[in-house]
Order: sequence, then structure tokens, then C-alpha cells
Amino acid sequence: MKCGKTYLLYDDDDPTRKPHLHVVISDPNESNEIVLVSVTTERAKSDLMTRLAPHIHPFINDPSVIAYNYSKMMTCAQLQKMIAAEDAIPKEDAAEEIVRRAQAGMRETRRAPREVQECFLAWLAEHPS
Repeated sequence: MKCGKTYLLYDDDDPTRKPHLHVVISDPNESNEIVLVSVTTERAKSDLMTRLAPHIHPFINDPSVIAYNYSKMMTCAQLQKMIAAEDAIPKEDAAEEIVRRAQAGMRETRRAPREVQECFLAWLAEHPS
């Protein structure tokens, strides 16, 4: 469950919708929590802070964005349980460029859930690059 891993996860609000690619943008903190950001296809009203070109990752085929409003944190145990239940599907690791850009956006966005952003910023303070 380290930085750069990617998983297909279903939407918390509606598990019947198609899953979205999520990128882990932190290593586990002292509470064994990680922060994940959601990748979604770019639409007219998308947050354009972090745009991703098609094929920057094997799963990204269309112009996409990081949807910081769907960012989440979870423990590694929670994610392992989701993987075992096939509610999280591991995909290819994200390129360092994707991780770096997603992290930069998480530092600046006002759209991420506050507790998720605070968790990320606390982790980042302990792991400056």
C-alpha cells in the first residue's frame, strides 16, 4: 500500500456505478493510513487543477482529471479487505509524474475533504521530498 500504487474502487455513494482509478499519494502514516485520489474522465465542469493526458497510465484512455472532492483516506487493513472482497482491483503503478502532480494538487486544492487533506499534509510534513 505504498505511494504510487493504483486501484479501481467503486464510488462510496453508488457502488452500482463503474469503478474509478484511485492513486495512492502517500505512504502509510503512523496510523497505517494512506491517502488516495480519484481519477475521472474530464467533463465540462471538471476541476482542471490536475489534468491527465490519455495513455499517461495504461488505464487512462481519455482526457482525465484528479477529482480531489472524491479523495479518501483509509487504513492499509481496510484496503486489503477490499482487495480480498474484490471491491478494490489493483492496477499498474502510477508514473512518478502522476503522483508528483496529484500531490501538488492536494497541497493546494480546496475541494478535497478537509480530514483527507490534513492527513496528507501531516504525512508530507514528515516526508518532505
